[in-house]
Amino acid sequence: MWRSLARRSEHGGLRVFMRSLRETRCSGNLDTEERVLSEPPRRPVSAQTSAIAQDMINERIKLMDQQAPTRADEVNQRVVTYNVLSSSLSQKSRFSKCMSEDLESRTRLKRVISKLDNEVLLGSVICLQEVSMSWSGPLSDFFAQSGYKFVLGLSGNFSNGYLGVGIAYPSEKYDVVEELIERLGKNPKMPKTAAAKKDSFEESESTSTKLRVWRTPVGAAGKGKGLALDEWAFAKSRPNIFAFLRLQCKQTGKTVCCSTYHMPCAFFAPKVMVIHAALAVQSAQRLANGDPLLLAGDFNMKISDPAYRLVTTGKLTQESGAFPNLSEVGEWTPNLQEPMKSAYMSVNGNEPDFTNYAHISSQGLFVDCLDYIFVSNDVKVLEVDPLPHRSEITTPSFPSKEEPSDHLLIGARVGIPL
Repeated sequence: MWRSLARRSEHGGLRVFMRSLRETRCSGNLDTEERVLSEPPRRPVSAQTSAIAQDMINERIKLMDQQAPTRADEVNQRVVTYNVLSSSLSQKSRFSKCMSEDLESRTRLKRVISKLDNEVLLGSVICLQEVSMSWSGPLSDFFAQSGYKFVLGLSGNFSNGYLGVGIAYPSEKYDVVEELIERLGKNPKMPKTAAAKKDSFEESESTSTKLRVWRTPVGAAGKGKGLALDEWAFAKSRPNIFAFLRLQCKQTGKTVCCSTYHMPCAFFAPKVMVIHAALAVQSAQRLANGDPLLLAGDFNMKISDPAYRLVTTGKLTQESGAFPNLSEVGEWTPNLQEPMKSAYMSVNGNEPDFTNYAHISSQGLFVDCLDYIFVSNDVKVLEVDPLPHRSEITTPSFPSKEEPSDHLLIGARVGIPL
């Protein structure tokens, strides 16, 4: 309800037709607990219907190109990022302020897919975080039936639903020429003195990685005194997955790189956050190798955090209290090839008031901006989606009827140079 729908409403008939067309193609082969796209049974798609579907896909490309013209030397592309909230982390005991029906997994999945349906119509490149194993099948089916390809990497553990990240892109517009899914915590080479500590972290999932709770930095992982390499053991133990795609536009032959990451929820350990922010951007920049780059995701960092400063300025001074200990990691530093440009900051002069709005039981309400779309300097940010201010929110917490996750979906339209 918060996002401007004016430019979409004129194509409402097209969206309704495409949605109904997809529904006729659903096969009912989803997980028994998540059968949200399989009722009632569907008839096979005729050759005539398939031809109509292709016509509608072609029309979608035209509409996407017409919504706001770009320069002749630019490729127009919309990119969004959305933390969908793992289906294993939306319990009533955790979100006690939310209505029970708004936390039900099948209901939330339907609402999430409804939001993604709008993005499919616009031909968006879609970055997702907290995709649980139980939702991976229905989401993969949805994207396949929408003419999209979905690249997904899962990790996590049983308690969080083996959550992971994914990137979906319109297969009629792009071919993928390079793909990488990896765990960033394995890089750089871990100091030997911290290796033994890593195993103990691996076996347990800190509360801080499940709840977005802000705590005073402690030990060497924060700003205080402590064991000099604690931050490395903790950083290495995080299972967070990084996804990278190099996409080639079928019409122009131009390549663009898209990556997504879900940072650890280690707010109490700014050095750990700096390490992971550095590894995410460094990996994306190295893989892009000079091609235009989009990096979007849930970075679990506020605009005031050292990790945000590192990403947007490209460097962090050693005098910073969040600068990690480098005495035993060879030549690695957290500094970047070049700073990344924030889409919202570029257009609005500031980041969204918030992207995460969650009242976690016994922890109180947390409201702040944690999600970002970063682009390389050669990418022009043309527009960003309007987002609400916290003063406009009347519900005590997300998820709600209008917002099926505790995060907002954020989006930008960019011009990629030819």
